[in-house]
Amino acid sequence: MLTAKVKTLYCKLLGQAIKEQLSNQEIPQNEVAYYFDDDIRLISAPAISQILQGKRNITLDTVDALQETLGLPNVKSVFLPNIDFCELLISQLTELLLTDGFSSTKELIQAREKVIQQHISLLASALYNSFPDFPEEETSYQIADSIAEWMIEFVALVAQI
Repeated sequence: MLTAKVKTLYCKLLGQAIKEQLSNQEIPQNEVAYYFDDDIRLISAPAISQILQGKRNITLDTVDALQETLGLPNVKSVFLPNIDFCELLISQLTELLLTDGFSSTKELIQAREKVIQQHISLLASALYNSFPDFPEEETSYQIADSIAEWMIEFVALVAQI
């Protein structure tokens, strides 16, 4: 059940981050595209709209299109745009653990909440660095599943700081 909530949370935040990148570069939703065999393939505006709302899985073709359209250096930069994104994600994952975690996890997070905020950059770097530039995961749902698994490491890190 926690994995599904992580997926929803992650996809919503990722959609917001992508929307901000498109807006900052003044790229309309209907211009997200990638090259395939000397052809330009557009991702449909409704599909992009659903992604920006966090309601659609980002598949391999769309990752390619977003990477090309936004001029991003690698696949990881589509799924984890920057450390600020990871900090926001960790803040929201912390809230999720406080509301939906096991009682022992809730107690640990409650006891260490201020420490988490003080070390948010360190924790965000740990999350960011747990993924290579070209992750094995090919979709946003797979990345979300990996983040849900990473939360075990997160709790261990919190216990150590």
